[in-house]
Amino acid sequence: MFSLSNAVDYYWPTPNGQKVAIFLEESERFMRL
Repeated sequence: MFSLSNAVDYYWPTPNGQKVAIFLEESERFMRL
């Protein structure tokens, strides 16, 4: 099964100093499987 904890390992730093977890696109791919 697809685990969000694995996907959240990838973060994108924002100008605000915050880190956004990039997993939406990956989750969509797994859902299509």
